[in-house]
Amino acid sequence: MLKKTWIKPSLFILIRKVEKILLFLFFWTILHTFGIYISVYNLKGENMEILLKIKAAIKGDKQAFNNVINAYERKLYIIARSRLSNNEDIKDAIQETIMFAYINLKKLKDPTKFNSWITSILLNNCKKIYSQKEAKELELSYDELEENNIHLKGDSEIKSLEENQSFFDIIDFLKPEDRTIISMFYLDGYTTREISVILKLNDSTLGSRISSIKEKIRQRYGKEE
Repeated sequence: MLKKTWIKPSLFILIRKVEKILLFLFFWTILHTFGIYISVYNLKGENMEILLKIKAAIKGDKQAFNNVINAYERKLYIIARSRLSNNEDIKDAIQETIMFAYINLKKLKDPTKFNSWITSILLNNCKKIYSQKEAKELELSYDELEENNIHLKGDSEIKSLEENQSFFDIIDFLKPEDRTIISMFYLDGYTTREISVILKLNDSTLGSRISSIKEKIRQRYGKEE
């Protein structure tokens, strides 16, 4: 007859604990990996290279921050131009946004949220300028930004972003938020879901809003055909 093999109770408990830990680590790894995949998959406007630069910028890499801002400059201009008509005000709003982002970037926990984060900052700055209220004093001055090589492109390059000027002329009669919505939708290719998240609007309401804006434009210019 074969002898029964007995495992000491203490050893058996230890084995069970190890099994539970390994099982937990296995599922945690799957969920974590899946979460990262979903975040990257849902990323709008940033490829993996930009995402890596955002992560580096969060860690304090000034050149990476500069590269990210250069990649986002057109987006920022389109949104600022949809809210403000004066070129100096537009540049002020963008520069205030860049300064705030530079100072507070380390507070951004999820790099994939950078797009909505910096857009929200810009919209707030445009609102302040539009309502002629003084912007809150930031810790970093323009001179300090220049010393750290954090800056906007030259005026000539900024001017090249005005290629859609006729579009802005057409929508100039709309309310500021309507101009922003239609600019993000048509010029920058945002989905309705992305716009609703950034502007904190209901999805269904936004769809109706876009239809209403398009109808206003048709009514205003349709007779001229």
